[in-house]
Amino acid sequence: MRKLRLTLVSDLHLGAGTEYHHDNWLKVVAWVDRVKPDLLIVNGDIIMGNPDNEADYAFARNEITKLSVPYRCLPGNLSFPVGN
Repeated sequence: MRKLRLTLVSDLHLGAGTEYHHDNWLKVVAWVDRVKPDLLIVNGDIIMGNPDNEADYAFARNEITKLSVPYRCLPGNLSFPVGN
């Protein structure tokens, strides 16, 4: 039986114009490129702040689609627009 290699990353807090978490994300992307897990789970707060800020979602989507492996996202409490 083939083993499935999963990797979990959590609380990315990616955001447009928010550089201090972005350098950590680039390290994660480089590590994932080297290790090549079968599936990457992106868990927790994917965006940095205001869940109503579409620019943060667009930035995060752009960054996550750079991954070289299959992935699934499980959003956290900061990932939902206010009132939803």
